[in-house]
Parts: sequence; structure tokens; C-alpha cells
Amino acid sequence: MPLVDFCCNSRRIPPTAETACGSLGPHLSRCVRSFHQSFSEYAPTPLVRLRVLARLWGLGGISVKDESLRFGLDAFKVLGCAWATARCIASRLGISADALTVEAVFSEEVRSRLGNITLVTATDGNHGRALAWTAQKLGLGAVVFMPRGAAPL
Repeated sequence: MPLVDFCCNSRRIPPTAETACGSLGPHLSRCVRSFHQSFSEYAPTPLVRLRVLARLWGLGGISVKDESLRFGLDAFKVLGCAWATARCIASRLGISADALTVEAVFSEEVRSRLGNITLVTATDGNHGRALAWTAQKLGLGAVVFMPRGAAPL
């Protein structure tokens, strides 16, 4: 028996330029940012200047976004995970992206309309931690399937 069994999603929609990035315009970008800012822990990502590396490469400056402080998870993936969760729930309830805030989407009223929800993923990386964090913050269940041999947490 193989250790990994791979199967393709026969209903998968092939990616196009439109499906890849066409739907994310200025308005939706503002909605995403507003949603993330509605988390009490949200803070803009600091830029860190890499002076030694810039000097070594003969550049005037290099700056990188430091995501190591993002919600205490050391990764940016929680932003996408939280937004995707909010969009799925909002879509099921007919809530506009304009109205997505932590309070609006994950209120007791919304949870009572949805019933019990459990978020599920299969990963041994930051995405699993992001999904568990999102579920905990929003009062949802979470299951993270990890592959055999994954490094312990």
C-alpha cells in the first residue's frame, strides 16, 4: 500500500488570469484590511531595514516585512485563513464583504443561524496553527490532520 494516495478533483475549475487575481480590486482590498483590523490583536506589519545586507549588495537599502509578530503565530497565514473563514460564513448567510468584521460575522446571532461549525485542514505547517487560532478566536471547532512523521509542536 502506498504511503500517499493522490487523487485529482474532477470538478476543479482550471485557473485563469481572471480567477487567479481578477476579483481582488481596490474595494475588496479595503474590505480585507478592514476585517483584519477588526481583530483586537491586529497591528500593521513592521518594516525591518537590512542595512548590512544592503551594504554588502551595494544597494541604498533593503526593507522586509516582519511577520514574526503576527498574532503571536510567527506567520502571515492567519490573515488568509481568517479572511477565508469569514467569507465562507458570510456567503452562507448572504452577508456582504463590506460588513465583515469579527463582531458582525462571528456574533452569537450568526453562530445560532449557522449551528456548529468545525474548520478542518491537513497540514504540518503554519496553516494548521492559523486555522486553530482562527477557530479559537471565533468560537468554532477545529481539526488539523497532520501527516505521520511530522515534527512535534
